[in-house]
This record gives sequence, C-alpha cells and structure tokens, in this order.
Amino acid sequence: MNWGDIIVETIIASLITGIFGVIVVLITNIFVNKRGYDKIDSKIGNVWDSTLSSQHGDIKENINRAERSINERLSEKTSNIYYKVDNIDKLLNRNEVKYENLTLDQREIKDNVNKLLFEWQNLTIENNKLREENFRLRDKIHSLEDKLDRYRDDEWDMER
Repeated sequence: MNWGDIIVETIIASLITGIFGVIVVLITNIFVNKRGYDKIDSKIGNVWDSTLSSQHGDIKENINRAERSINERLSEKTSNIYYKVDNIDKLLNRNEVKYENLTLDQREIKDNVNKLLFEWQNLTIENNKLREENFRLRDKIHSLEDKLDRYRDDEWDMER
C-alpha cells in the first residue's frame, strides 16, 4: 500500500461517516418535528370538520349571542328599576299632597314625629356601634387577662 491508497481510503471512510451522520441528523429532526407538530395539534384541538376561520366565526357568533342575552336581561332589569323609581316618585307626590292638606297643628305633630323617628334611628345606630365596641373591649380584656395569668405563672415558676 502506498500513501495515495491510504489517503483515498481515509477520505472515503470520512465521506461515508459524514453521510451517515447527516442521515442520522435528518431522521432525528423528522421525529423531533413530528413530535412538535403533534404537541401543536393537541393544543389547537380537532379541526378536521372545519377550518380555523370557521371556528373563529363560531366563537364570534357565540360572543354575539351572549352579548344579546346580556343586553336583554339588562334592559329588563333597567325597566324594572325605572318602574320602581316611578312608583316611589308617585308615592312621594301623594305624601306631599297629603302633607299640604294637613292643618298647621297636624303638620307640626307630623314634623315632630319625623324628628323623633330620625333621632330614634340615630340612637339605634349609635347603640349598635357601642355594643360592637363593648364586645371588642371585652375580648381585649380577656386576652390581656390571659396574658397576665401566663406572666404570673411564669414568674411563679421562676421563683421555685
């Protein structure tokens, strides 16, 4: 064997190894890409029976249907609110007319009763606030008493 044959065999072996490496890389890329496409397909979902564009159209129609339903319910609630406000307004107008028809003494009595009711409501609100404050302070007192008892127990244990 001469040097020329050795170099030619080395080149042929290198080419075969290189071609084999390229083939292995291509096959690996195909499998990796297939796995990636499968992941993408699983995220997209089933689109066999329709196109993505038609699915978007379906979604848009569902949104429009929901919007119409919400608007209808909102309209019903709004009309209900208007009806109640109108009834309250009518009631207030009737009460105003009744108040205007009262004599001066009756108006004074009604005003005094209204003041008394207003003061009673304020007193009730204040009483509830004081009751809540009383409960809060009782809880705090109990907590402080517990801490004091633990402190005394610790001091007594230390004296032994």
